[in-house]
Amino acid sequence: MNQFRILHIPHMTNLRDLGGYQTIDGKITRYGRVFRSDTLSNMDPNQLTDFIQTNHISAVIDLRRPNEGGDTKYALPNGCTYHNIPYWYNIADDKQRKSHVDFSQYTVSQFYMAMVSHGWDKTIPIMHIIADTLSKGESVLFHCTFGKDRTGIIASMVLSIVGCYESDIMTDYMISFPLIHKNELEPLMDNTEENRFQRSDAINMFELMEYYDAINLKQAMLDHGLDQKDLDIIVHELTASVE
Repeated sequence: MNQFRILHIPHMTNLRDLGGYQTIDGKITRYGRVFRSDTLSNMDPNQLTDFIQTNHISAVIDLRRPNEGGDTKYALPNGCTYHNIPYWYNIADDKQRKSHVDFSQYTVSQFYMAMVSHGWDKTIPIMHIIADTLSKGESVLFHCTFGKDRTGIIASMVLSIVGCYESDIMTDYMISFPLIHKNELEPLMDNTEENRFQRSDAINMFELMEYYDAINLKQAMLDHGLDQKDLDIIVHELTASVE
């Protein structure tokens, strides 16, 4: 992974730039336009202000639920808008409370696919905010708690929209595990159910992207209310010709 994609700021474990990925049509994603991260609450307030202003970020999308800290407005500088769009669906909620779920019944990708299939009312506003921000020549950042699952899903959607290679989308997802758990990698390699949900294994994203192909991700977004103009803006603003 290009070293410039991982942004090293104290107390942040999974802050990254989605720039530098090649697309199937021979372009490359622009640096400094779309960022993904773990919660910004981890960052020193002065560093947060400096980071937001230096990178011209005018929109922050918080994917956490209120009981995780979502809808808690950290101190963003003037000119940067906070959006709390809780991105969550528990596949087991239809049958039983999470505390009683037998996680061995489900794969990680099944949880991801459930969040996508039940989350269009969240996905469409998220993509609109990204498009609207990019259209103004500004930058956007989205995050959850650790920047792995929900953030990983939204990042995979954005990279899929602009036509990045599936291998790169999987790599972008997989890097979360060593970044978040760099001091405890070996214990988490045991394939217990709990560990499986802590990791960001390639199979999780591979199966999610197979789902994207099955539903035709771009068309599904349009069918659920996203404007074609928003898709075009994301592609145009996030990619550039290779010189």
